[in-house]
Amino acid sequence: MLITRKRAEWYAILNKGSLSTSINNWLQWTVIGQMIYIATIVPIKWSICVALLRITIQRRYKYALYAVMFLALVSAAIVEITILTWCTPVSAQWHVAEIPSKCKSIEVITSISYFLGATSISSDLACAILPILIFWKVQLKRSVKVSLMIVLALGVL
Repeated sequence: MLITRKRAEWYAILNKGSLSTSINNWLQWTVIGQMIYIATIVPIKWSICVALLRITIQRRYKYALYAVMFLALVSAAIVEITILTWCTPVSAQWHVAEIPSKCKSIEVITSISYFLGATSISSDLACAILPILIFWKVQLKRSVKVSLMIVLALGVL
């Protein structure tokens, strides 16, 4: 929030606009950016998992990949719903002092941020480790196997 406020102050100075309008614009775009970012996490993780599902034949790895997909979907849905319901009306998130609103405490957003961070880290690690486990016993040249593991483990990025 502090970084956003500082950027809004610079934006107001450079564009000779009011600080309150600039802060509202920055906060609105921050909320929109968060929503877009969270919505794009799911298709990215799903594409990695679907690619690995097409390769693997072992049931335990398939279950692990389905679990990663489920975790990504559920965590993104929970965070999206939390962001949308944090303030009533939603526009109160960026019109902080201008409209009457009812917002939940900042601890809600902090907790949900930790939740999203933990689920993202765990699913990223799973997407990085599972290709290594899947290709560990595949009968390929060692160089081909290592390069496949590295390329598919780039899903952690």
